[in-house]
Amino acid sequence: HWMKYNDLCHPCVMQYDYIAKMETLESDVEHVLDQIGAPALTIGHSNESKGKNLTKAKTDYLKELDATGSLDALWNHFSKDADMFGYKFDRENFQTLCESSVNHSLGYCG
Repeated sequence: HWMKYNDLCHPCVMQYDYIAKMETLESDVEHVLDQIGAPALTIGHSNESKGKNLTKAKTDYLKELDATGSLDALWNHFSKDADMFGYKFDRENFQTLCESSVNHSLGYCG
């Protein structure tokens, strides 16, 4: 979806008690269940991409977005959401991701 969470979930209007992130879903769920006194629950989610390299298709897509200026436009579109949820876009980090030795050796960066 391309709708901003700021517009979709109205976090400035609704008072959410908890907001979970996919990157930390297991610990977020554990915390919420602990806070409400519910028994522990295994949710079975894992971030399969965590710690892995981007596929060539994903890296090529990001490079194409960057080359056309669309990456900045996409970031600007979601910047309020990113600020709210603690994400940041750092061009240097993007470049480092693309030029990492593994991605580079696999031909993922051109």
